[in-house]
Amino acid sequence: MRRIHDLSFEELCALTDDQVRTFVEIEVAEQGIMPELPPQPVELADLGIRRTVEVFLVDGVLFPSESDAVAFAAMPHGTEEYQWNIGSEYKWYSPSAASSPRKVSLYDENDVLRVKSALVEQNTRDTAYKEARRRYGEFVRKTADVSAKVWCIVSAAREMARRYELARQTYARYLELADGDTATAQRFFANAYKDDQEIMDASERITGVALYAPTEAQE
Repeated sequence: MRRIHDLSFEELCALTDDQVRTFVEIEVAEQGIMPELPPQPVELADLGIRRTVEVFLVDGVLFPSESDAVAFAAMPHGTEEYQWNIGSEYKWYSPSAASSPRKVSLYDENDVLRVKSALVEQNTRDTAYKEARRRYGEFVRKTADVSAKVWCIVSAAREMARRYELARQTYARYLELADGDTATAQRFFANAYKDDQEIMDASERITGVALYAPTEAQE
């Protein structure tokens, strides 16, 4: 079995997309990534209970009466404070700003307990679904990372092949312009690609002779 890093430049360029996907699967297997199926969402049944109890919330304290909540909010109150660099042993009273009561709706305890067994079952199923969704998300993330690395290798080879082909076409045109004079065509080529080290390194493959970027004096 060969892996993506075992392929030559020519082999990378010749890969079809389906073959690249096969190499992605090989890398996923090499990484030991356990496959996961997308979880099916849990459909929670309507058990017929509603939020029917209205209370008033002030700084984490609930009141059944709005007037009691307003009175509590108007009372001077505060919290213990300290600075960590002084130490938690030395605390002081810090006044808190007045809070406004906020109405909230809750379930009736009797309604909840009446359907307790069904709620426990639904919560168990929902918890299992969320865990399966987390595992599937992790699987997707890991396989996407592997896929991106494989495709990056292939894409870089394909891009380099495209540049090589353009350089070959360019050299062929230089030969035409130079009336077949290879020395002149090679000089044209070296001048054009003097700042592209990768193409210059491959110049022997493209022009038939290893070329070097011209010096300032030669230019």
